[in-house]
Amino acid sequence: MENIIVFGFSNEYESIDIDTLSKRFNVKKIQFNPIVVSVLLRLNKVAPIIFSHLFKHLIKFSLKGLSGKWTLVCSDNELYMNSLCIDSALITRKVVVIRNTITKISEQFLLTGVDYYSFDKGDCNKYGFNYYEQYCSGSEIIKNDKNDLEKYPEVYDLYFLGLDKGRKVIVEGISNVYDNGKNKIIIVNQAIGIKDKIKKYLFKDSTFSGISYQEHINNILMCKVVIDINQAGQNGITMRPIEALLAEKKLVTNNKKILECDFYHPNNVLIIDSQEDLTYQGIIDFIQLDFIKTTTFDNRNIVNFFSKSVFGR
Repeated sequence: MENIIVFGFSNEYESIDIDTLSKRFNVKKIQFNPIVVSVLLRLNKVAPIIFSHLFKHLIKFSLKGLSGKWTLVCSDNELYMNSLCIDSALITRKVVVIRNTITKISEQFLLTGVDYYSFDKGDCNKYGFNYYEQYCSGSEIIKNDKNDLEKYPEVYDLYFLGLDKGRKVIVEGISNVYDNGKNKIIIVNQAIGIKDKIKKYLFKDSTFSGISYQEHINNILMCKVVIDINQAGQNGITMRPIEALLAEKKLVTNNKKILECDFYHPNNVLIIDSQEDLTYQGIIDFIQLDFIKTTTFDNRNIVNFFSKSVFGR
């Protein structure tokens, strides 16, 4: 059984992934409190030498008591990727699982001797990353619950959940085209500074926190159409289309890369360039099309990703 140190991955859906991974591998999970993460990032900017010493001490403390050979699996978070610079006899391999597009900040952590995995083919081609097929953290929840019509009636027409990231205008424009009073649009502000993160994590301010992952899955199961709008520069298939189509819900997206996917079918996916491509009647016609099952998503989960892609089984 492989030993894996999982560093970061603190979102709720990522915690589901790690719990699933722990059933197959020996997993040591290391996470810092979000407020601590914010303070450490600030410290790195104002006093990088002090940060470096403190961070090394935290890593050493976190690894205390371990023996044998371990694979370090790190998220693409700016703080946690500092662990790639740590030398330890315990760590024989370093892996980064990239769930976002590469930025100028994350470019500094592209190091030799590290295996990078990304869902974005554009970034894979540009930086030489290993490509992985996008998977759905909530796949088991969706498969178990999608046919429970009493618990999950279709009460919403259009549904979106996500950070703004320049998408708010497009998402709200789509919602306005087809507004019967039953759309559910949740646009979350990004918690950037310490004050915002205190509001988010200590006071549970919904402006920054959004909703739980379970609530998100519930909303998908209770809607007719999921809206998926990629942020500028993103080319890969995110988890949202997988969640929608696994739940047998229609999808409106601006990501033309989905045309290349084996699960694409025009009955299920409406591709647009902007909200101007949509009309009220056009959405009605799209909703009324029969949903066509095109493929199975059973193999697209984190265990298979690690077994086949990371460990080559």
